[in-house]
Amino acid sequence: ELFERALEVNPESFPAQVNLGGSVFARIGRNLGSVTIEENLQLERALRANTKALELRPDSSLANSQTGITLFFLRRYQEAIPYFEKVKELDPFSMNTPELFLSDIYLRNGDSDRAVKELESFLEKLPDHPRAPRVRRRLRGLQP
Repeated sequence: ELFERALEVNPESFPAQVNLGGSVFARIGRNLGSVTIEENLQLERALRANTKALELRPDSSLANSQTGITLFFLRRYQEAIPYFEKVKELDPFSMNTPELFLSDIYLRNGDSDRAVKELESFLEKLPDHPRAPRVRRRLRGLQP
């Protein structure tokens, strides 16, 4: 509500716009794999906010990341790819883990070679990331 009020005062406020777009993740929580109809509506709302944030700052790693993540959880996987690729370009060490999202998308598309490359890239850049042990196990399971 505070971000919406801030946007009423200044519709061009990037911080309010990008935080409105990201606030949906805090409301829905970590179980984004099976969203309810209401949560899906919140994700659509977040997508509108993130899209507006990108209009204000197209080279924002955060806005690109949140847009990609929102599209991912809306199951619009192909649309999410360019945003994750942009994050990798803008912030190679992004803690929003675009490589992990991309690897999942590529696996869904049956492209295990590209998925492996994304996982390897993630581990090369962030070998001490909290998710690195899980990524290493996943990588072992994908390699012949």
